[in-house]
Amino acid sequence: PQFMGLNHEPGLPFASSLCGACLEVCPVKIDIPRVLLDLRADITAAKESAGQGGLERMAFRAYAWLMRHPKLYEIAGRMASLLAPASSSGWLRGVPAIMNIPPVRAWLSQRDLPAPPQQSFRQQWRTRVPRIDSR
Repeated sequence: PQFMGLNHEPGLPFASSLCGACLEVCPVKIDIPRVLLDLRADITAAKESAGQGGLERMAFRAYAWLMRHPKLYEIAGRMASLLAPASSSGWLRGVPAIMNIPPVRAWLSQRDLPAPPQQSFRQQWRTRVPRIDSR
């Protein structure tokens, strides 16, 4: 993105874990994590000024709202496990209900989603084998 512009491979700055190992081994001590963070900020700002990223922002806000309401989150999880097509491999190859939304279709065309479990973690925890009381 620095040589060819922000529109060329805008995902590259997001591919780093920013662990700092590159800074430690760089012979001229270029602060690569800082450069990557600046590029990420520039790419995000360019998307926002172009009117992109609204759907992503809306999805994350909806998810955050759902996470603040545990009962609704539990209901949503149950609905996901009921509405997801059965898969013997444990992966969803396509979710017809949402595949027609263009950004979702483009994203899912390159990815497989793990099938939601039949029981949530909390349900599994409640039905686990009771342990001996450890004092």
